[in-house]
Amino acid sequence: MTDYDPELFFANQTINNACATQAILSILLNRADDIDLGEELSNMRSFTQGLPSKEKGNTIGTSEKIRTAHNSFTR
Repeated sequence: MTDYDPELFFANQTINNACATQAILSILLNRADDIDLGEELSNMRSFTQGLPSKEKGNTIGTSEKIRTAHNSFTR
């Protein structure tokens, strides 16, 4: 996807089995004016502003805190 509002946080899923985490992050990061994102997500949102969607997805995949939170929900 290349044509979307640049203010909208959109990240391509670049890691397997992360659909729900990716969806939740997109919702949160697109509601940054209404939600206190905390330091980690605020920094991610700022860092990825202006990056292509694939690079945003890669950034999610390299975040240790997001990976730890994601993996905490495994059986």
